[in-house]
Amino acid sequence: MGTAYRSNQDEESDGIIPRSVKDIFKYIQDTTSKQFVVKASFIELYNEQLFDLLSQKPRREDSIVDIREDSKGIKIPGLTESTVMTVKETMILLERASEGRITAATAMNLQSSRSHAIFTLTVEAKGGENGFSVSKFHFVDLAGSERQKKTKAKGDRLKEGININMGLLALGNVISALGEENKGPSHHIPYRDSKLTRLLQDSLGGNSHTMMIACCSPADSNVEETISTLRYADRARKIKNKPIVNKDPRSAEVSRLRAQVQSLQLQLLQSGGVHDPSQGDELNNLREHLERVESENSQLTSALQSAMEDNAHMSEKLLLSEQAQESLRTRLSELSEETEGALKGLGELSPEKRKLINQLKCKVESVRDQQKQHEKTMMEHEHSRFNPSRDVSMNNSENDENGEGEKEDGQQNSAKCA
Repeated sequence: MGTAYRSNQDEESDGIIPRSVKDIFKYIQDTTSKQFVVKASFIELYNEQLFDLLSQKPRREDSIVDIREDSKGIKIPGLTESTVMTVKETMILLERASEGRITAATAMNLQSSRSHAIFTLTVEAKGGENGFSVSKFHFVDLAGSERQKKTKAKGDRLKEGININMGLLALGNVISALGEENKGPSHHIPYRDSKLTRLLQDSLGGNSHTMMIACCSPADSNVEETISTLRYADRARKIKNKPIVNKDPRSAEVSRLRAQVQSLQLQLLQSGGVHDPSQGDELNNLREHLERVESENSQLTSALQSAMEDNAHMSEKLLLSEQAQESLRTRLSELSEETEGALKGLGELSPEKRKLINQLKCKVESVRDQQKQHEKTMMEHEHSRFNPSRDVSMNNSENDENGEGEKEDGQQNSAKCA
């Protein structure tokens, strides 16, 4: 793929990413009727955690990002997107970011990639027939499938190999589900089985062209892996998408009206300046309509920008809330373990002290129950976003049952504490 690009290497050994970047910027240079803005991002999926490889933060743990989903598709709040102007600038960015990827030696490869990586170029175009359009190029470098017998992996290397294979398995299941011919409207695609499949959701089953390159080994000892890879690629070949141009319909309408006004003006000049009342009225109507559409487009653009900023703010708040919940869950577990250890170390205690310690344990359990209930509420809220048509009465009855169940659990916990 070319994610391990080095500036001093021979051009003939360039991978797909360097060659594609050159073609993209050549097209931009040759196209003078549009204005282009190119942004680059680079993420690594290591042990089911996403790392922003372009992040400027000093610690690797601080560059962890997470996936969010809205009506427009998959989003990654806080992901670094760098604007690039030339091929050289893009490749310097890729080379610098690649140094942060996790690699290690195995019995089959001295520099084996221990993660999946996705290098993304976002190209925004203004002008031309489509007005404003956005294209995304996802260059996905999948780590190879691993067998422990051949890689001799142990410890962390074994854990990394397991996570790599789990992601590839989930991706294979999604490809198989998308390639089925007799799938109905309610056919389930298991995108949520892995973060890898969620990241590639738009690329595999969305508004996109997708190309998979299968790397096979000619060695007899790898015949099983080669056959498995070819079957994998054959299933991917059966996926059929129907992509369309991502353009703003109002911008396209403005462009069409402008072209129509120019055409009418040209016709008027070609007719020798002869005034035709019907053409003049039509021209005035078109101008007024064009002004109204441009005004509406400006207002909607401002409203959309405000909504996107609010959405990003809410996504960041949700991410901080989840991080706080995870920290609280970890702290509660540690506190519970410390309490158990302290009880074992104290030996025999008087009934009063034992009662006091039991009360403290009950308070810890109470906080843990509240934290679990909060997580359950967040999950139900997330589920309701994607099931807005659920019957209200059913929700009320479920809430009543849950409330009674929670009340009973609370009574049981209070009884135990007593």
